[in-house]
Order: sequence, then structure tokens, then C-alpha cells
Amino acid sequence: MAPHPPVKVMTNSPSSRSGSPAQALPQAGATETAVSGHADLLEVRLAATAEWLKIEANNTYSIQILGTNDPEQLRVHLNDLVKFIEINKVFVYLTTVNRRPFLTMLYGSFSDRRLAQEVLNKLPERLRANRPILRTVEGVRAEISLRQAL
Repeated sequence: MAPHPPVKVMTNSPSSRSGSPAQALPQAGATETAVSGHADLLEVRLAATAEWLKIEANNTYSIQILGTNDPEQLRVHLNDLVKFIEINKVFVYLTTVNRRPFLTMLYGSFSDRRLAQEVLNKLPERLRANRPILRTVEGVRAEISLRQAL
């Protein structure tokens, strides 16, 4: 099996992110689409994230694994992730970076920062290479609200 192309990971600071224009980024809450007879994993995770954000407490932590402006690249990465982590614990949301659509991927839902940090430290090297950071649900909601205000 040929290795997947590396995911273009932007820096974790929203103000310092940059990238090329996104191609056909999915809309949050979009319906599932069929791809080769299977639900599109990116669309499924976007929908799951919307539901997750409705019920989680603001002080819940998650691990930001990566971000990209290329949905096809993210789809490839999502399909590859199932080898390393439980895909039902992966959340993806649409935001804006430098006035362009941007997809951010999170992993896990943790009741406290210490537990989230322990899990981050135990992630496979391949995922830690992207320099993941801890995020709160409150911060994610604020980021999404900022996008919706634009």
C-alpha cells in the first residue's frame, strides 16, 4: 500500500494560520453522501461533532490533532486514522482562517485537562508529530461562533 500524502497542518494559533483557498469545503450539518456505497466519513464526523457540541459542557477538553483547508486530504487522513484511534471519538468542525474555510479535527472528550494531557502524551507518534494541543469545548464553540458572525 502506497503511503498517504502528508496532511498540510497549519500552526495551532488561528491568527498565524495561512493556506491556499479551500476547495469545496463541506458545510457543517450537511447530509451524508454516498461514496462507493459508504457514507462519507468527513460528513459523518461533521454531523457527529455538531451533536457533540450541543451536549458537552464548556469545560470539556479535547485534543486538536490537525487542521487543513483541503477536505479531500482530510478525508484521506480520517480513513487512515481508523488504524490508530477510535473514529467515533474524532470530531471535525468548520471554521475560518484568514477569511477562508478551514477544517479542524479533534480527538476525544475529557472531563479534565490532566486526563486529556495524559491521552495526548500517549497518542501514536504519527499523530503527535502534528503537535496536537488541548482545546476546551467552550473555545471550540467560540471559534465556530466567530465564523458564523462573519
